[in-house]
Amino acid sequence: MLPREHGAYGQLLFPLVTAVAMGRPSVPAAALVATAMAVFLTHEPLLVLCGARGPRAQREDGSRAWRWLLGMLSFALLAGVLTWWTMPAASRWTLAVPTAGGMVAASWSLRGRERTTAGELAAGIALSMAAFPVGVAAGLSLPVAAGCVAAFITGTVTATVSVRALIGRVRGSAAGGAVPGLAAVAGLAIVLVSLNALLASEGLIHRGGFWGALPVTLVAVALGVIAPAPKFLRQVGWSLVAATAVTSVVLVASGHLGH
Repeated sequence: MLPREHGAYGQLLFPLVTAVAMGRPSVPAAALVATAMAVFLTHEPLLVLCGARGPRAQREDGSRAWRWLLGMLSFALLAGVLTWWTMPAASRWTLAVPTAGGMVAASWSLRGRERTTAGELAAGIALSMAAFPVGVAAGLSLPVAAGCVAAFITGTVTATVSVRALIGRVRGSAAGGAVPGLAAVAGLAIVLVSLNALLASEGLIHRGGFWGALPVTLVAVALGVIAPAPKFLRQVGWSLVAATAVTSVVLVASGHLGH
């Protein structure tokens, strides 16, 4: 019943761990991480029960999916109550950010469109958003927490578009929905990094949101230029993971300097 999309684990865990490392561990931050993980683990059983994994999986794994779903929802509820109880009242509104993102991503998944470009982008953005309330709960200021999320969203979006563009060169629209062109990667990267720079200059996000977005964005653009064959997708994936790790290091360093 574990999610099959292995990249999604990194899209969730890197931002969560980074947000805590930028601040300081706390009970509400830990409870929020536990809540996010539990909600994340409801993804696969929900798809099985809704028939998105096929009628055979729904028939053969339905009862197991129900048990897994109820267990994860129960754990998420308990962790969520602990979060609400221990989190300062003035910060509780931050929980609405990942909740809204998660609802959008869930709508794509339940309609069987999670593997389209838009569906993957919605999921990646929602997973990154989970770091916002975690960062605030870990003692980060709103601009620093927002900068962390902005950096990971920028990296996730450019990496997703880059990989789908590479796959689309060979498989075309069969890869699922509209396929972005390789030229779109560079243009999208410029727009998003420029937006981060603008937000940082206005003080809406910490400057780490700009610098932290660069590692994955540069790798994504490089992949668009080099255009490796699909047989190298495993290497491409690990390159993006390494770049994401660098993003975490840059954000933690800039966050501590910002304090």
